Amino acid sequence: MKEYKLMFGGLVETNAEKKRRLKLEKKGKIPQQKPNETNTELSWIMKNSGKHLKKINLPTKPQELVDPDKFNNMKIKTPNDQNIEHGFHSESDPILQKVEKLKITNQPCNLSTVITDINNIPNENIPNLSTTENTVTNNKQKSSTQLTEVLSISGQDDPETIKFPSVTRILAQTMPLESKMALEAWKERMIKKLGPEGFEMHQKALLEDGASLHSCIAQNLLGKEYEVPLRIEPVFKSIQHVLEDVHHVKAIETHVAHDKLRYKGVVDCIASYRGENYVIDWKKSDKKKLNLKATYDAPIQIAAYIGAINASNLYPFVIKRGLLVIAYTCGAQAAIYEVFDNTLQQYWTSWLRRLQEYYLEKRSNDDNKRSSQ
Repeated sequence: MKEYKLMFGGLVETNAEKKRRLKLEKKGKIPQQKPNETNTELSWIMKNSGKHLKKINLPTKPQELVDPDKFNNMKIKTPNDQNIEHGFHSESDPILQKVEKLKITNQPCNLSTVITDINNIPNENIPNLSTTENTVTNNKQKSSTQLTEVLSISGQDDPETIKFPSVTRILAQTMPLESKMALEAWKERMIKKLGPEGFEMHQKALLEDGASLHSCIAQNLLGKEYEVPLRIEPVFKSIQHVLEDVHHVKAIETHVAHDKLRYKGVVDCIASYRGENYVIDWKKSDKKKLNLKATYDAPIQIAAYIGAINASNLYPFVIKRGLLVIAYTCGAQAAIYEVFDNTLQQYWTSWLRRLQEYYLEKRSNDDNKRSSQ
């Protein structure tokens, strides 16, 4: 699919080539390729950040560059003194003093007004966030109609929303400085180890493994036959105990878009987990994620998806919970993190702030282009 190709990149090898390789590996005629053990989400961000990632030279020794693992353990306090990734304190941010009040469940989110009040700038080209439809739960009533099939809506069917920026793109372009430093340091280490061409091939292989994992999960949940490639057997084994508790699938790999806030994305899964409906996001990692803070922007991404689902009439249900599943390449049991209630509200507020930053930067870039013409 074109959408997958844009998201994960071109295939490293075709199905026919893969089958031939696997047969030769099984017969021992060629060495067996080792599974990729690098965070796929991190690779995707590196690939799609492009010019928005700038090299930052620090007055430190090479070995003192920011390490992603050290950054994951940084504690940043939020307004509620909870340690979540990319936290902030409203007392030092006048914008957040207003945005913080825009609760998911019952208040409108007039982000364009916040921008105008703080920066005294016109709000043209800024998404209109002035209605209650822009809150995460949106007060949308649950439909009495029972779904008879699993939804898998394509974004290609809507010429309007196809122009919207994706959630992953917005998060990649608004990464905090510390994250950009960590990613740049990681990229330099990998290029030094593999070389430029080797690093590019490594990224493509990682993205293919991520796509294969998502495909196997989807086929499993839909009750269809599938074959797990040898390269991802350990990581697929990691999530077996989670799949056993997932039932009543409502949607798989489905497109969502928020018409008012003007963003889109592809949701991995909407289903019941242990009796509650969740937006489920599957991630792949070779390193243990001991808390939500260590999962980068994944919880913010989930909050953005929940907001879009609840604002859309294409989905006849309301979702109030997110489930982040981190599958480990070593085969260890996957880590499971729930995002709901106050935690969901905090990540939704984080998302609003990142969305605001994205559109302000976009408008500034557009103004610069017009002035240079």
